[in-house]
Amino acid sequence: MKIGVQLYTLRNYAKGESGLESVFSKVREMGYDTVQYSGCPAFPEEVKTETLKKIADANGINICLTHVPVEKIFDQTEKTAEEHLKLGCPTVGLGGMPRPARTSPDELKKFIEKMNVAADKLSEFGLGLAYHHHDFEFNKCGDERIFDTLIREFDPKIFFTVDTYWAKVGGEDPVAWMKKLDGRIRDLHIKDWTDKVNFFVKVFLRQKQLMCPVGAGKLDFKSIFAEGKRQGVNTALIELDIAPKPYVALQQSTDYLNKLFPDKSLI
Repeated sequence: MKIGVQLYTLRNYAKGESGLESVFSKVREMGYDTVQYSGCPAFPEEVKTETLKKIADANGINICLTHVPVEKIFDQTEKTAEEHLKLGCPTVGLGGMPRPARTSPDELKKFIEKMNVAADKLSEFGLGLAYHHHDFEFNKCGDERIFDTLIREFDPKIFFTVDTYWAKVGGEDPVAWMKKLDGRIRDLHIKDWTDKVNFFVKVFLRQKQLMCPVGAGKLDFKSIFAEGKRQGVNTALIELDIAPKPYVALQQSTDYLNKLFPDKSLI
């Protein structure tokens, strides 16, 4: 299992072609050769797919996964597939479902049906489709939790991008949740969780828990990686949705993982 970087972490630095070149270069300098492309200039609308591929290749980096707007996945499936093939990216990712599907069983059903159709079309191109969750999927929509509905009704071809932090916030143990999705995980999002928050966070932000760099919180990443290895998960992508200093947080995560697996036995 490779460790990579979710570029959403560094999205504020990836402005235009020069910004992308800098981000890819710095990620490579940190020792990574695999990334997820998300939160950065959209391809081919803002940056040509050929340009993005050129930047990635120049830095020896593989793009293993994306996040693409739901409208493009549903309404421009073939074009989306063709662009991913140009990138050499095997998996089309969706970062979350439309809001109506989160509260309406009818809308959720429509969403699932469209996802299944898209997965069929993408499979014809040799591509996978992956759904990334947050914590709201652990809430009920109708008589059962959204996630339980997705597990049952999604075509088995659809992968789940398990997020260790959001699984914990949703009330689940990340390792136990990975076991429940055995065989349906191609990539992980890894970020840590803590309930050790300061006065400002408690009083002014009204939060009892926060995300933090890998190793800075309370999640058991040795067990998470062991389960990922057992399942044959391809990639664990370091992601910090919110980080005051993204590069510092990424380096902290990197340093922790290097200490946790000095012989690379689980990576």
